[in-house]
Amino acid sequence: MNGPFLVDEYISELDLDFLPSGMLVKSDTGMGATHFELVSPRNSIIVEPIRVTACNKVRSAMQRNDYPQDRIPFYVGSALGDMLSPKDDDILEYLNEVQFKFKKLICVADSLPRVMRVIANHELYNAVDFFLLIDEVDSIQMDSSFRKAMEVCLDFYQYQPSDKRAMLTATPLEFSNPLLASEPVTMFNLRSTTPKPTTFIKTPNGLQYIVDRVTELTETDDSKIVIVLNHMHSIHLLIEAFVQLGINTKDVAVLCSSLSKDEFPQHHRELTSDVYPSRINFITSAYYSGYDINESFHLICYANFLIKSTMLSPSQIKQIHGRCRKPNMILSHSLVYRPQYENESTTFVELTSEGLKSEAQAIVDSERCFNIHYPEGSINNLGILKNFRAILVDALNAKNLNSVRLNSDKSKLVISYFFIDSKVEQYNIYSTFYSTKANPVERLQEAGFEVIPVNYYNEIVIKATENQQINIKKSRLVDRLKTLVELPEDEIADELRKMEGVFASTINGRVLSFMNELKYYFPLKDVITEALNALVGSDGLPRRDLRAFNYWLVGKYFQTADENTPIRVFVNHYFKKGEMLSSTQVAEYMKDCIVHSQLKTLLGFDSRVPISVKGNSKLRVTLAARFINRSRKRRRGGDLFYVVGVIPPQTPRVLDDIELSPNEMFMDHAGIDTTFS
Repeated sequence: MNGPFLVDEYISELDLDFLPSGMLVKSDTGMGATHFELVSPRNSIIVEPIRVTACNKVRSAMQRNDYPQDRIPFYVGSALGDMLSPKDDDILEYLNEVQFKFKKLICVADSLPRVMRVIANHELYNAVDFFLLIDEVDSIQMDSSFRKAMEVCLDFYQYQPSDKRAMLTATPLEFSNPLLASEPVTMFNLRSTTPKPTTFIKTPNGLQYIVDRVTELTETDDSKIVIVLNHMHSIHLLIEAFVQLGINTKDVAVLCSSLSKDEFPQHHRELTSDVYPSRINFITSAYYSGYDINESFHLICYANFLIKSTMLSPSQIKQIHGRCRKPNMILSHSLVYRPQYENESTTFVELTSEGLKSEAQAIVDSERCFNIHYPEGSINNLGILKNFRAILVDALNAKNLNSVRLNSDKSKLVISYFFIDSKVEQYNIYSTFYSTKANPVERLQEAGFEVIPVNYYNEIVIKATENQQINIKKSRLVDRLKTLVELPEDEIADELRKMEGVFASTINGRVLSFMNELKYYFPLKDVITEALNALVGSDGLPRRDLRAFNYWLVGKYFQTADENTPIRVFVNHYFKKGEMLSSTQVAEYMKDCIVHSQLKTLLGFDSRVPISVKGNSKLRVTLAARFINRSRKRRRGGDLFYVVGVIPPQTPRVLDDIELSPNEMFMDHAGIDTTFS
């Protein structure tokens, strides 16, 4: 370990020309490490966790008169406010601009492959001509559990020369990746720190406390209020409670990811500057870290063992608290905390890095074994490697352990180290901060908080029943799909992709991804219309269950499956043209087709397609209509079915007839080997 280097406030106080390589650990947020790299005399690529951080650093450089004019940074990413999304030619033009002696490219993790691809295609520059700095790496580690693009950063990082790369954090997590675990560590510490006063409210009724606290603050103080709450339904409940108390709905903003913005059509805002947009601001996990706020405000953090998405760690709370930059201050900080109580069960099981790596390696080895025995192009391969991968990956998905991923060029499965890190950290957070054996006050003190414990109880409980939550979510899904029908084809594709994470608790996000892929066979307007017909009953309301929708999905999957796909192989085997089958035979054959082809696993959603014979014969006979054309002969003792033929594969549309969105046309699939050659 190098250091620690001691500073009064900023790293720029040190006699350093450049940031060192390896893992850079700061004792606190706001020590100016990223700015130090931006003004250093070398070419740099800086990866930020969210767009607003990257955009604000570029804006700040362009607005400051004292900023070195030969190293003005350039933003690469999607548009935000007045910051436009550059084309590849714009990036090349910046690289060619002679007035910028030192090139400074700032992007978010999702855009790093594009940056690397453009650099690789430049006449003069190569990736090794740049220092790669990944900022807030702990945020990227944790976000990788639901944003796979995050871990692509790791692929590029490990191919960068060891003296041309660094990762930066104020709240380090353990790394399971052997490469990162062996990186040299440099510590930067403040000589003295100011304690962070925190009112620690231990209560089973946290939402009501927030209502009481916001009521108190709005009556006595005009300062802004920031509520950290990573649970959409709870945000809806609180907004409704605030409005009932007379708070103007226009004074409430919700800062969340683009995937969730449709949940809050009236209240969604993006952070486009260094101040919060409204009087009362809800922030979700997308805004835990990676940006600076230059105003004082009251902070309320909600941490509830019963809602996993809200289980903040002391490190995350430290990051959130650190968004407020000097000379501004957190006017008050309330941590609303609900732990696990005695005799309460938990779904958490102890996870270790070694155990998850061993499980992931077994999956990677399985694919390698498949490739050895059934190489691509061999007569025994049947083109089912893609399906085989899906079975392997979804076996882990079913356990919520996505510990493997496709590599950057999508040629093979590799271990998802960042995912493993995030799962181990989630267990550690439960064990040391929420479990019955945890000491949360001590953990907060270790993170630099001055804790004032308070107990709170109120008989009024703000909540909705589970059925109400599910019905609300279904209604929103139906309403959202109805709006898509009115959009052009290319916009429907983009919107479906954005919806994948939003409705994950209603239907698996992969279902929406699958619906999007259907554009290669059917117009998307037709796809959405058929989906709505399956989701909505004759009364115009969402159906109570998703059975009809799942059957429709199965039918579409079968229509677009080619002859070598396992499900078609088995259906063709069991259902012969011209045969007369009893309903019992149809049900038995359908069960065998589903089980042997791993249909439920390959589709990647929790289907209600029955796979046992007893009591489900009628349902399986109904499902068979999605696979075969048949005629029915009713008779006493059981109907007979004449097999007219198996439904043939759908012919793909002509590519020119498919309207791809700009995002799809410029979709990056950068290969590591070509990037660094």
